[in-house]
Amino acid sequence: MGKNKGKKWAEKRAMNKKTKPDELYVLQKFIAENFLFDLYYYAQFMGEYFKTKEEFIQFRQILNKKLPIVFRVNPTVPHYEKFLEKVAGQSFLDRFAKEIKEKQELEEKKGEGDGKKEVIDLESIICKEISWFPLVYQLNMDRQQLKRSNVMESLHKHLQKATDSGMISRQELVSMIPPLLLDLKGDDIVLDMCAAPGSKTSQMLEFMYNDHLKTNPNSVWKGAVIANEIDYTRAYMLTHQVQRMNSSAMVIVNHAAQFFPALYLNTVEEAKALGKYDSRFYFDKILADVPCSGDGAIRKLPQVWQRWSARDAMGLHRLQVQIVMRGLQMLKEGGTLLYSTCSLSPLEDEAVITQLFRNSIPGSIELIDIHEIMKSRQKGDQGLIARRGLLNWTVMEENKSVKEYYKEKQEWEADFTQIENYFKIFKDKTVPRDPKSLIRDSMFPEDEKTMRDVYKIQNCMRILPSDQNSGGFFLALIKKNGPIRGGDKQSEQKTTTGIEVESEKVKAPQEEEKKEEIVEEKDVTKEKEAADDNQMVEEKEIEEVKALVVQDFEEEQIKMPAEEVKKFAKYKEKKPTFLPINEVDFNFLRDYYGLHPEVTRNLLIQQCEGEKKVLFISPGVKHFLDSDKRGLVQKINMGVKAFQRNKEGFSDCRFRVCQDAIGVLLPFISKRIVEVDLESFKHFIQVKNVKHEDVVNPEVKKALGDLGQGCFVLVLTQNGIKDSLVCHNFKSSVSLMCPKEFLESFYIRYLF
Repeated sequence: MGKNKGKKWAEKRAMNKKTKPDELYVLQKFIAENFLFDLYYYAQFMGEYFKTKEEFIQFRQILNKKLPIVFRVNPTVPHYEKFLEKVAGQSFLDRFAKEIKEKQELEEKKGEGDGKKEVIDLESIICKEISWFPLVYQLNMDRQQLKRSNVMESLHKHLQKATDSGMISRQELVSMIPPLLLDLKGDDIVLDMCAAPGSKTSQMLEFMYNDHLKTNPNSVWKGAVIANEIDYTRAYMLTHQVQRMNSSAMVIVNHAAQFFPALYLNTVEEAKALGKYDSRFYFDKILADVPCSGDGAIRKLPQVWQRWSARDAMGLHRLQVQIVMRGLQMLKEGGTLLYSTCSLSPLEDEAVITQLFRNSIPGSIELIDIHEIMKSRQKGDQGLIARRGLLNWTVMEENKSVKEYYKEKQEWEADFTQIENYFKIFKDKTVPRDPKSLIRDSMFPEDEKTMRDVYKIQNCMRILPSDQNSGGFFLALIKKNGPIRGGDKQSEQKTTTGIEVESEKVKAPQEEEKKEEIVEEKDVTKEKEAADDNQMVEEKEIEEVKALVVQDFEEEQIKMPAEEVKKFAKYKEKKPTFLPINEVDFNFLRDYYGLHPEVTRNLLIQQCEGEKKVLFISPGVKHFLDSDKRGLVQKINMGVKAFQRNKEGFSDCRFRVCQDAIGVLLPFISKRIVEVDLESFKHFIQVKNVKHEDVVNPEVKKALGDLGQGCFVLVLTQNGIKDSLVCHNFKSSVSLMCPKEFLESFYIRYLF
């Protein structure tokens, strides 16, 4: 946040809240500092992470600086190497140098209104690849410099177009690590428990599809990612973020993560017939990027400085434990769950993981050493710099409200001897606590031996912003070895020797549901008790905690397009049914486009009856839908738009192929295909509406003449990789049926 912007923001906030002049001074004074934050983390990290006060101050100083721009190239885009060749090296920036230099000279001549001039040293701008993360690049300039600089306008527009087209994803560096650690496979069925805004969901889809292309490219992609979001509006908007991936394996659902409904593979009758004790559906991998206080993301959320309090973490701790416990219950044995936050507080990080061990049967979960995994990705001496999880931390809370402290102390100097003057420190859970306190027993560590040798908390990872010019982040990779607690069904039918207990009767899903309802009722009761406790806290303090529930804000905020607002209202009133298309329409698509037998009717669905668009879903998504025996899952969207119904009388082509799905559908279409050479492909991209007589290649011209009117796919094959454009063949011309954002991707790869 710039100085002037920060001042205006503070003044506006002051006017809205009728803040007094002295309070306005405080708001402006602490735009980029908070002495309570400094004291708190000095107490937590000194000795373990920092040996001297100077090291802590260095950590603190970088929090006042903006984050550099980071983007990831999408390897699932055909011939992404063409874009990569331009990015890898100084030549990428050199292409903009002439235009940038001309604009800079013009700005220098006329100057700014206040006499200031915008000067950018072009030679100092570097775009480099992250050594431990292939296809990830970093520009040594921040987002504000790029976005607000007149002379960098062309570079900014180019990156924005590449983002909109799905060619790249702009995301904070440390935020990209969770999907990397899950070791995703193409046929995995994955749950993203708290998915919005969707960058990690998109990344997981990207990794899984890339693995599918490498291992089994000639069959339909079988994986699925279930992206869950508690807020309906954010869940709907999440669709627009994830749709850039054009994935058949995507499902967007709307639930409170800690109460995600149980799924069953079999009905009561099927379970009895098969002799199954446990008929639940379990996920292969789970990502729990939980809501958090967000102080690790303070470099891109400067408003956190104004309201930061140790109570922020306390207010979220219980919810975080509940979410992860629910995730572990839904995870298959041998599966992994990645827990992450963009918080630096041990109460949201190590304390949550410690409580998982307390709540679980000994040996049922274990922490995988993330540091060893990342070390294996290291190239030479260059690798991710990270810290091991803390085995001990200090539980403490402010003696007064944050606002009261600001009134008393408008100047701050780094005097870390005053900690006990501002915080009440609790050595252990036996220390008496005020009834209004948010501190719970679950926030305290166990003895060091238990933490190190039994729980192995050191296998967790904390990334500090000062280590490699990034945001702050915490990660823990949990493997499930057995049932989490007595109520779990997954392996109860086995003894410790692994032999099935014959005397156990088959328990139907209905019986399991009753037990689940009891468990959920208990959880709801606990939630109510927690709410009663929180009511004891000052109302203003609660508002501060709620205001800071953030969940990994990305470089670009999600905005619902204006044209989508009506659709949102429509689907909120009339919930999608997601049923297969009728047999008549399926037979037409199969015969007209020559669909492969793997593309069955139950993989082609419509959101609601009468919808014009047809969605293509993966077998993994279908498997997930079939497991919702009770119909409890609130589904928002799924799959990729594959076909669109044409208007009546639009030749004999009742449905056209959509560009969105052509990447996943092309291997399974055998008709209405026209192969072209590179020059012809470029010509169609440039002209968009090409007359038959202007087609230079005689073979292509003949193919168009023989094809007849209707939708078809233009295919370019280079080095065994196919790229494709959806077109419509008219009597004497060919028109591209390709949205603008997709065309931008073709421009970047073939014409830039």
